[in-house]
Amino acid sequence: MRVLHGVYRSAFVLTALVCIGAYFAAPSVGIHSQRVVLPAIVVLSAVAIGSEMLPWLRARRLTARAARLSAAGRTDEAIAAYEECVERFGSDRELQPGVAWALYSKGYDLDRLDQSEEALGAFNELITRFGDQKVPALQARVAQALFAKGGSLKKLGRDEEQVSTYRELVDRFGSSWESSTRDAVAGGLVNEGLSLARQGRLEDAIASTDEAVMRFGDAPRLQLRVQVGKALRNKGNWLQQLGRWDDALAVFDDVDNRFGRAKESELREVVAKALSNKSWTLSRLGRKGDEAAAYDEILARFGAAKEAEIKPLVALAMAGKASLLDVPGGNVDDAETYYKRAIEADPRNATTLGGYAIFLNNVRQDPEAAETYFKRAIEADPARADNLGAYAFFLANVRQDPDRSASVYNQAIEADPNNADTLGNYAVLLSDQNDADGAERYYRRAVDADPKHANNLGNFARFLTSTRHDDSAAQSYFERAIEADPDNARNLGAYANLLAHARHDPDRAEPYYIREVAAEPDTSWHLNNYALFLHYVRHDFDRAEDYYKRAVRADSGYAAALGTYADFLNLARHDPEAAGDYYQRAIKADPSDANVVGNCAGLMLAKGSVEEGLALVAHAKDLGPAPGLRLELAFYDYAHDPDTQHRHSGLTTLKQLLRDDVRSPEWSLDRNVDEAKRAGHPEPEFLAVLAHVLGDTADVSELDRFDVWTNP
Repeated sequence: MRVLHGVYRSAFVLTALVCIGAYFAAPSVGIHSQRVVLPAIVVLSAVAIGSEMLPWLRARRLTARAARLSAAGRTDEAIAAYEECVERFGSDRELQPGVAWALYSKGYDLDRLDQSEEALGAFNELITRFGDQKVPALQARVAQALFAKGGSLKKLGRDEEQVSTYRELVDRFGSSWESSTRDAVAGGLVNEGLSLARQGRLEDAIASTDEAVMRFGDAPRLQLRVQVGKALRNKGNWLQQLGRWDDALAVFDDVDNRFGRAKESELREVVAKALSNKSWTLSRLGRKGDEAAAYDEILARFGAAKEAEIKPLVALAMAGKASLLDVPGGNVDDAETYYKRAIEADPRNATTLGGYAIFLNNVRQDPEAAETYFKRAIEADPARADNLGAYAFFLANVRQDPDRSASVYNQAIEADPNNADTLGNYAVLLSDQNDADGAERYYRRAVDADPKHANNLGNFARFLTSTRHDDSAAQSYFERAIEADPDNARNLGAYANLLAHARHDPDRAEPYYIREVAAEPDTSWHLNNYALFLHYVRHDFDRAEDYYKRAVRADSGYAAALGTYADFLNLARHDPEAAGDYYQRAIKADPSDANVVGNCAGLMLAKGSVEEGLALVAHAKDLGPAPGLRLELAFYDYAHDPDTQHRHSGLTTLKQLLRDDVRSPEWSLDRNVDEAKRAGHPEPEFLAVLAHVLGDTADVSELDRFDVWTNP
């Protein structure tokens, strides 16, 4: 029927043309005849041409109406118009390009509505109808449909089918020279790489990128140059993930060399992103000078950029510049200026807001402002795991709010279940809350997420030795931590302590103490840690005093260093006056340090300052002392308190702690015994034996010969 219709239509047009020809060929036609014949010919011609053109005009009107509806956001009506176009004109061979366009547009709009399965139906119908056509316009539309189909498959999480679709696109149309088809092929290769990378197939993803560069690397067309730039930048990112840092840097430089002088906004964005990735790579490599130069280059070349896509990258460069200044010895005022400029340039950049929040807390020590910016960062990107993790850490350690901290940690882990920093810090929180099983579970997850994360390995080792009392496992994790980061002073010092005190191997321990101090020679904690080893293990008092003094000079407000130096002056140098001065400085620096307060109490009581000493004893008890210090405080009560009831209470506490096998072997009570005897203590001999039992130089059974012990 369709063939007959075409024959009749063609015959009708031919008849009209013959009539027109006859009219103009006639030698003479009268005026009256012209008035009749000429209008008839015009009508006949219009009818003939209209008969030929009417379907095309109707299809054209229908597709134009569908396009207007789609642009106006009336997508459901647009889809109905596309379907009408396919139904009415799908069998008309001359209208195939319009039908293909309607099917493609229907799929595109359905995908925008997240009706991806229905979109796949439209794209597949287009590919089936026109896949074998040789007409370039139809080939281009099939190529575009394959490209769009890949996007719908991504939304549905069907990555393997997506890769197959892009590969079909490249295999079928890779040799085409039609512009829009080449655009689809280049985009397909780029997206194929991204899909392979999501599946963890990074080497295959890099191969897709290389194919895109090989096919289109020299193409002059802007769209193809942009795809090549994106492909190279993606390759650099995947090389980073593979730990091939130098190769990644070379790729980012290649992007800059190829497109660095481009004026087009699309290529400028590609170059700016490549330079931003380069700066991040340099940061990971610890090449701070080169990192700073990369930030400066971004600011110099793109600082005044008008493009909306580039402004956030400029803001990140400012934030990166700030982070380099936000270090000991850096210019913190300049750092804050860069943070503020970055936030002004991009007020909703979650990276910058989170970095500024950390700066405000750590450097400016302004927790109120810090929390404001943490909240802004999370509002800007609620699924940004590193900001959630940093805020949770802040809540735990600054706000002292473990419940809120745990809640935010769980949000962070939901956002990124494999973020090693978050998992490790949450394990620390659980350990502090005495949830040993939960802590171990998250430590193991953290180590699995990043087997070379030195901080997590070291923290897990500390947990194993202090909570699980598994020194062998702890030693293994300390060794892994030090292999991962040979200059991590905190891990070096903790491992040295394990070897010295748990393994009783001071000769093996001392090189690690030396490495600890070499790694951070101006950090009071590490200097003090080595001094304690020299004092209590090596009994090398001269070297110990040198390191104690260095620790105090490094941080004159560090209470622990002041307190341990006071202990040294008291116990090793027998200089109670100097010791008292350092104890007072330590208490002023940190009135909540129970050890310092308790040790100062013992010194005051040994000097005969009973009222002051007992007040310090009471204060130390309120600070939640550890069992060893509780033992000493109970002894001070029994030895020095003139109140009989208080002495009896102290003795009761001593009995309980000794039954629990608590001792204080490294703290001498001899001068307290002497002072108590001088003051007329009623049980001087018992007091002397009791001091030796507490110091673990006499067995507790020695006390059984005293009535005050057996019959209080």
